Amino acid sequence: MSSDEIEKDRIIDLLCEKFEHQKTIYQPNPESFFNEPGFNIEEIKKEIELTSGLKKKWDNQNNDFEKKNKKLSDVFEGIIVDQLCGDWMAGKAQAFFTAEADDYIRKVDCVIEFNSDNEEETKEYLGLGIDVTFSSDYQTIQSKLDAVWNSDVKKGKEVEIKYVETEDFKGSLSVCRVILVADKSTVYEPARLYRQKDKTEINEHPFLANILSQIKIQLESYYIYAKEKNLGSDYLRHVTKTLSVFYGVYSEKENFIKDHYNDVANSDVFKEVEQYCKDKLKNL
Repeated sequence: MSSDEIEKDRIIDLLCEKFEHQKTIYQPNPESFFNEPGFNIEEIKKEIELTSGLKKKWDNQNNDFEKKNKKLSDVFEGIIVDQLCGDWMAGKAQAFFTAEADDYIRKVDCVIEFNSDNEEETKEYLGLGIDVTFSSDYQTIQSKLDAVWNSDVKKGKEVEIKYVETEDFKGSLSVCRVILVADKSTVYEPARLYRQKDKTEINEHPFLANILSQIKIQLESYYIYAKEKNLGSDYLRHVTKTLSVFYGVYSEKENFIKDHYNDVANSDVFKEVEQYCKDKLKNL
């Protein structure tokens, strides 16, 4: 192993430890929902047990290479949660980790909570569930996207985030869900900049354009599919509002995204997400 690879691994290990510590502080604990209205203690206990079993199963079935990739994915997720609270979303959003049960059972790693200046949009919760995927393998990416389309989009429903605890809210929420994909070549440099606390460089990193473009192409495909298939009016309305408030973020970053058009257009992970969404809209 080269000195460069050793240094990269060191950075990932340090950041992974940092984000794991953050989760112990900020990640919702299902046990704290035992006495909340609308929650059933026995159901929560079953989910806690199921989550524990799924974690053990994953640990037993995956080799060291896959566990190393999981670390990269966790670091990518942690950077997203931290950075989306600030300049990455033009100051128009907050982000938070989900409970382990929502991660392992409902496949949502974190949630973006949008802040809208539009009074009509703030009358209902506007958020976006994120499933972070670290892979350059098309079959893995396709499998993740299939899960969202088969469980959410085609049924005209949002994913439930069961255990949400913020400063202003404690309960369950339903949100649109998207996949954010990264590969090894795109994670290390943002990780290095984040570790160095170089806010200027990380806020201008080309992968931000990739992330925003991945979100945009997925939300737009949900909207088109829901409208053409005449899915439930509640689902279409919520997708429309989520896309509208996201456009507010995207417009703030539009010049930045244009400056990095080639980075996005030549990105294998973006091309795979884009092609998947285009295929889903064929022959509507």
